[in-house]
Amino acid sequence: MRDTGRLGPLLVAPALLMVLALFVYPLGYSLVTAFEQKGGGFTLGNFQKAFEFYSVDIGFTLVIIGASTLLIGLASIAIGGYLMLGENPRAVATLVPQCFHFRLVMSASRNSR
Repeated sequence: MRDTGRLGPLLVAPALLMVLALFVYPLGYSLVTAFEQKGGGFTLGNFQKAFEFYSVDIGFTLVIIGASTLLIGLASIAIGGYLMLGENPRAVATLVPQCFHFRLVMSASRNSR
C-alpha cells in the first residue's frame, strides 16, 4: 500500500493558497489600513468618521433586531402555550410532529452510527 502522508499537504496547498490570497490577505490589509492616517501614523479617526456617517443606520438596525427578537419570542411563547394547553387535537397533531421532526431525524442518525 502507498504512503499518502506526504501527498496530503500537496493536495491541500492550492486551496490554502487561494484562501490566503482571497480572504486572509485582504482582511489583514483592511485591518491595518483602518488604523492608518493618510500620512502613515496611527489613528482612530477613520472609526470616528464611520460612526458619524452610519450612527443612524446602526441605531435603526438595533431597533429592528430588538423588535424582531421580541416578536419572535412572543410568537413562540404563544405557540408553545397553545400546544401545551390547547384542546384542539387537530392543531396539536399538525404542529407537534413538525416541531419535533428535526430532533427525531437527528437522534435517529446519531443512533445509526
